[in-house]
Amino acid sequence: MRTRYWSLGVVLGGLAVAGTAWAALDCGPVPSCEELGFTNTADQCDDSGMLKCPFDETAVFCRKKATGIGCEVGSVLYSNLNCYKPDAAPSGLTAIGVVFDTYKKLAVALDQKKVKWAPDKDDIPDLKECNKISVLTDCNIDGKANTAKIVAYQGRGTSYAAGYCYAKTDGVSATSWFLPSAKQWQSLYNNKDVVDATLNNIGGSPLTLTPYEGYWTSNEYLDYAYVAGRFGVGGASSKLASTESARCVIGYGEYQAEIEGDDAIVTNCEIGSILYSDKKCYYGGDPYGVVPIGVVFDTTNRLVAQLGARGIQLWSRNVGTNTSLTDCPSSKLMICNIDGKANTATIIAELGTDTAAGYCQQQSEELGLAGISWFLPSIKQLSGVFDKLSVINSSLASIGERAIDKQENYWSSNESSARNAYYYNVFERTGVKSNGYDVLCISNY
Repeated sequence: MRTRYWSLGVVLGGLAVAGTAWAALDCGPVPSCEELGFTNTADQCDDSGMLKCPFDETAVFCRKKATGIGCEVGSVLYSNLNCYKPDAAPSGLTAIGVVFDTYKKLAVALDQKKVKWAPDKDDIPDLKECNKISVLTDCNIDGKANTAKIVAYQGRGTSYAAGYCYAKTDGVSATSWFLPSAKQWQSLYNNKDVVDATLNNIGGSPLTLTPYEGYWTSNEYLDYAYVAGRFGVGGASSKLASTESARCVIGYGEYQAEIEGDDAIVTNCEIGSILYSDKKCYYGGDPYGVVPIGVVFDTTNRLVAQLGARGIQLWSRNVGTNTSLTDCPSSKLMICNIDGKANTATIIAELGTDTAAGYCQQQSEELGLAGISWFLPSIKQLSGVFDKLSVINSSLASIGERAIDKQENYWSSNESSARNAYYYNVFERTGVKSNGYDVLCISNY
């Protein structure tokens, strides 16, 4: 069998050393195209060109196309209506918004403008007037449709809120942006902290919500229009006499129009979604016959943190008694005994139910929900909660639940010694097992 030999200079001459005088040829066995750096295929390349491997023309060397990431709350939306990391967007694209609703596929603009709601105080004939009770649930909840109706009556122009949004381009065609409804604004308000963090990172204008400033919605009532303020949607201002900020919204992907009466639609559970007692997540309102039980913080491992039932508990009364769990050094907490459910079972089996782990088991028994088994999380699992705390607390506020306080100490199911166990706060410290700290139970769903 004949062995192929190749010239390093011949191949690399086309890549890097063209024009260099060769003193000698360096011959050797032929390496693979991958070893030479031809690791892509033509369909993976951008428009800057490519070089084909001399031994296999299907293998090429090139600069890869930028690929989008899945849009999450807080993701940056670009002018092709895809999400990218800010430093990885394809050339020629511009950031146009920040995602705040992944179910309805909505993103908010990076800037805003102070304007009147309308050039006059006329009622919009095709726009139903909304009383305060219905404005967030079943009255003109589709801002895109509202905007089109307002502009059809008032005419095009950028001196009033709906017209300003309707004319906005920012890398996309006019009529793509719209003035959000009160319901859509409430969804944005619920995720304000996450959205503002991204806006600050990319040089956008953060949402300004004060007792004296607010944002127009596309909902009207007589001579007034509803305004989103620092506590969400709840006030109204004169259409003509008041000047408020217009903050436009755009749909990405296939825009999903809001439909009146579509509250409590089953949707995919995402970070910050509220899980109900039927182990489902819903969009738009409280479903009938079930109650909220937790907030989703990990969709990969399907983990949810319990609502409401946080209490001060001892890790164990048996100070000085170790379980059979490995004592975890602080440097290994992300890899040591990371399964809180298994840890909980061990602690209860060896130290009984008068423990923080036993408290979580008690929550399972009291609720009696099939498939929901609360347990004491590991440090790694607790860190997953606190990594997403802004989104989680926004969701908790939207249903009237108290926030998870990052200043408190929360027991984990990790031991450091016979005397001490780890609790979570920003420092991940250890405490004597007989200390009373908060317990935040979690469950798979």
